[in-house]
Amino acid sequence: MDGFYRAPSDPPTGPCSGLPSAPQDLISTTTQLSAGKLLLSWSPPEDTGGRTDITYSVECQRCEGIVCQACGEKIRYEPANTGLTQTKVSVSELDAHPQLHLYCGGT
Repeated sequence: MDGFYRAPSDPPTGPCSGLPSAPQDLISTTTQLSAGKLLLSWSPPEDTGGRTDITYSVECQRCEGIVCQACGEKIRYEPANTGLTQTKVSVSELDAHPQLHLYCGGT
């Protein structure tokens, strides 16, 4: 059935679920501007798609006009940038840049 899926860890006989909606209320708080550090926090998706095992990923991109590229390996995420179960992450080693985009998504 279109729009419904199983996670790789779900048993073949288990129920299917939908995709979660996007995380909400993304807030960026500068914690140590001189050190290029900030805290991202967000609220869980309004619709979990029927899942109880939502995880989040955060990605940093540096953009020049409409062309964007990954911020690079220097960026540090605490505790990580993928597989997050909490709704917050600390991002550090950020350079001053006029167009820095941080994306947060749930799966």
